[in-house]
Amino acid sequence: MKILMFNAEVVDDLGGPSIVAAFCDITRANSNGDDVVIDLLTSKASDKTEKYLEKLQVGCFKYGNLFSKKNIFKVFRYIKNINKQTTPPIDDFVYENLKKLSTYDCLVDMGGICFTDNIPQRNLVRTVYEKMSWIVAKKLGLKVILYTTSIGPIRTLKTKWGSKFLMERYCDYIMFRERECEKIYNKLKICTPYIAVSYTHLTLPT
Repeated sequence: MKILMFNAEVVDDLGGPSIVAAFCDITRANSNGDDVVIDLLTSKASDKTEKYLEKLQVGCFKYGNLFSKKNIFKVFRYIKNINKQTTPPIDDFVYENLKKLSTYDCLVDMGGICFTDNIPQRNLVRTVYEKMSWIVAKKLGLKVILYTTSIGPIRTLKTKWGSKFLMERYCDYIMFRERECEKIYNKLKICTPYIAVSYTHLTLPT
């Protein structure tokens, strides 16, 4: 099993490092003896981040500007041919990273607050762009899991529609950390399976 964490804060964050450590402990403890590879998907990583990941036996997948606006059209063009017997581009950063990404089994998004219009800078367009990793992962055949997250408040119709669309189409499983999220989930009639969980860093010693 190859797992790719995303949106995980591993340094200079009050709860992030413990959530990551708890996730790694839980995943390995429930692997039934199978080999588990856990990496962090990040655009860049500081020396402090890499040292902490090394302590957790977690690798680092640096994707750089893979999801930048200038590369996004190339990303979707290459996805169509990533598993076909075609001649791959030579030394192409986008193609090589997509090929590497396709070797994983699932993407685990650890973003805290994922869908809300209560924060001024979080509009629908930005939300969709931030979830580009979901869309790419799904098109490459990976499962997408939303881990210990919060959604809401959601007030506008476009944010409600966008949240429902992204969670239903590009997410396979949701783990809510607050009961209030369940009410929003039910109100939006989202079909993606979910479970309500507590903060793992508060319930599991690390």
